[in-house]
Amino acid sequence: MEDLLTDIIAPAPVLATKTKRWVACLIDYIICAVIWSIVSYCFGDAVINNDGTKAWELNGAPAFFGMFIPWFLLLPGIEAINGGQSIGKAILKIRSARMDGSKISPGMAIARHLLDIVDYFPFFGLVGLLVASNNSYNQRVGDLVAKTIVVEK
Repeated sequence: MEDLLTDIIAPAPVLATKTKRWVACLIDYIICAVIWSIVSYCFGDAVINNDGTKAWELNGAPAFFGMFIPWFLLLPGIEAINGGQSIGKAILKIRSARMDGSKISPGMAIARHLLDIVDYFPFFGLVGLLVASNNSYNQRVGDLVAKTIVVEK
């Protein structure tokens, strides 16, 4: 009888801390920045700044694809095929999940990250942190839209 109840009643997923989520995000975006820098160096035009330093600049389609493809492959792409874990999440042993703790779909992974620009970029992640601090499941805007949570693995 006890085994039957255990099969029917699954334990509630344990939510990941905001600190773990923030560090995982930082790891992921550092990896993206390194890749963007490499793409800019390999495919960009060298320019000399006013202070005499050299920089590489991407324009047009190379700029778009140089920024979008690494982001898409590293964040929602890896998360979709790796059980809800990006590289940063895997390092910190957390994962994105459906509200019941089950695996997310590829569409949910994409939906979560389409709103990264709202959650992370204005004010260095303050919007995402404020939103996550004011709801019971610590969901940022992307999680609310995708109906996902981040849990301990």
